[in-house]
This record gives sequence, C-alpha cells and structure tokens, in this order.
Amino acid sequence: MAVHLIVDGYNLMGVAWGGRLEPGADLELSRKRLLEQLRGFRAGRPLRVTVVFDGPGPGTAQESWWGLKVVFAGGQGRADGAIVRMVRCNPQGVVVATSDRALAESCRRMGAAVLSSQELMARLLAGNGAAQEGSWPEKEEQEAPGHTRAGKRGPSQRLSRKDRREMRRLRKL
Repeated sequence: MAVHLIVDGYNLMGVAWGGRLEPGADLELSRKRLLEQLRGFRAGRPLRVTVVFDGPGPGTAQESWWGLKVVFAGGQGRADGAIVRMVRCNPQGVVVATSDRALAESCRRMGAAVLSSQELMARLLAGNGAAQEGSWPEKEEQEAPGHTRAGKRGPSQRLSRKDRREMRRLRKL
C-alpha cells in the first residue's frame, strides 16, 4: 500500500527559507521550487503526495502538478482544516508533514503519522529524500524513550504498537 504524504505547504516553505520568502521572490515561483523538490522526493517511490496551501491559488482549488496533488484551501488557516478532513477520511497509511503543533496533535489522535517540516526538509535536501545514515536506528524502534538497557529485553523496553506502526510508516518515505 502506498503511503499518502500530506504536506502543509506554506509551513514547509517557512522552514525551507527561514520563515519568510527570499527577498524579491515571487510567491508562485517559491511554490514551484518547493513542488519541484517534492517531485524529486516522490520519484521512484510508491508515494502519493498532496500539498495543501492556504489562500487562493493561481488556478483552480485543486490541480495536479507532475504527479503531485496541489490543493489551495482558501483563506488564512483553512489549510489546517483541509488536512484534518483528508486525514479523517483515511488515517491509515497517511503521513502529515507540518510543524504546527495543534495540527500535528489532532492528526496523531486520528491515527496518522506526523513528520515535522524540519525533518521532511532534511530528507528533501539529503539526496532527494534518501534516508540519512543513522536517521532510524534499530535501538530507537526497540526501546522506549528514557529507558536504559540493563541486560534485559522485553515488552517494557519496546515502543508501543502504535508508535512502532508510526515508525514503519515514516520509514517508507
């Protein structure tokens, strides 16, 4: 089953360019640069990518851009609502990329995996999304955070089933 990556577009752009657009940059040009990076990330992966932007777009509310689905959600803050509606339809197999804490928490509660915009940008910059060396250590999957290994292994040393499932989804990116 293909993973569905839903990206909070302007949130990711803020991370990519330090919280603001490049001086003198056109908003449309900046969006296209971001979409080109995501297109390279998607190449060769069984991955559906939807990018959601706040505000009206240059064309229709939904459009396809080289295999990426681009959604313009309308006014300020409406992208969050659109993302929540998409996750609510099918939370299994969905990874949401955002650094908005409220949006991330509501998506997690619905069962979607959440990736911060900083982590997604690091993956985009690391050779078109190739996993960085050491980014998913085996120890992290097997041990719960804050536990030290005292020679024994067992259920108390493992992440919860929900957390392991989320890690598997994120590893597919």
